[in-house]
Amino acid sequence: MTPCGFRDEELNRRRYVRALQVGLVFLAVSQLLAYAGWWHASGTQRLSLPPQLRYGATLHGDVVHPWEVYVFAGYIHQQINNWTDNGAVDNLENIQRLAAFLNPDYRFWLTREHQRHEAQFRNRQRSVSPVPGSYSNASVHPLGQDTWQVVLDVRLRDYVEDQIYKDIDVRYFLEVVLLDADPETNEWGLALNRQYQPPERLRSHLSALK
Repeated sequence: MTPCGFRDEELNRRRYVRALQVGLVFLAVSQLLAYAGWWHASGTQRLSLPPQLRYGATLHGDVVHPWEVYVFAGYIHQQINNWTDNGAVDNLENIQRLAAFLNPDYRFWLTREHQRHEAQFRNRQRSVSPVPGSYSNASVHPLGQDTWQVVLDVRLRDYVEDQIYKDIDVRYFLEVVLLDADPETNEWGLALNRQYQPPERLRSHLSALK
């Protein structure tokens, strides 16, 4: 083999090795990007399941249904108003415990309201439950831009020293917003934003018993 032929063969071999190296690097980078994309997608996708699945369902990622907004608003509102021992303590602890599900401004408003009524809440127990049959399509009104208005009818019972003090049906008007939240602290991805109008007292169960 002539010196020129040897040099050409050596040059071709080096080019082949270089092409293999470049190919391996490209493949490794592609795998890393694919893994990163999968990991990010798995952390941000959400599936919303309807209450009844007996007839099947079509699932769409990143879709929030009205009934889901209603359940969220009712559950968080109920948890805030679950006072097992002393409302002067329990109410504030509940607000702090559920901070991840509350818009900061609304959390500040709830805290301020607690401070205003703390003396009334002292030694008071409270439970809140939904009024049966109160949910309808009109209960949730989408405003656009990932915001909803929720009309929530609940039965509110207050006790003092194990004696019933208040037993009324109340209508609350709550606003819910979609939240870019850490799923470790807020698996709903929603937050209570405000009460867009004052609550309405619907009826008293105590007066009905008299």
